[in-house]
Amino acid sequence: MRKLYWRGPAPGAPGPRVSRRMRIAHFVHRYPPALGGAEAYFARLSREIAAAGHEVTVFTTNALDLEALWSCRGRTVPEGRTVEEGVEVHRYSLIRWPLQALRPQGAVAAALAPAPGLDADVQSAVGAHVARR
Repeated sequence: MRKLYWRGPAPGAPGPRVSRRMRIAHFVHRYPPALGGAEAYFARLSREIAAAGHEVTVFTTNALDLEALWSCRGRTVPEGRTVEEGVEVHRYSLIRWPLQALRPQGAVAAALAPAPGLDADVQSAVGAHVARR
């Protein structure tokens, strides 16, 4: 049986070409400067995709600490729109409902669920990916 190996492009060869610029939306509970695995993953993924020539938008909360998702004692960052390393980041303030501390993930997940009316080629949320077109 013959083995095939992919060595990548030859040295000095041009990088991958973008045949069609895509619009990509990421929905994540928190985004850097917040620390965490999903936060770091989506930040790196978003930067790499933007560097490849696609338009990336991240929708997130303004929570800096995990505690901010269910308590007013947690730290937050200013809400609003910024562009960070080619990635457009929309931060929204947290809305805390009575008894939310009993189930914080459900309230946050519902607030950040992929938007059905959003005009994006690809939407991804923590734990789910939805491709369009």
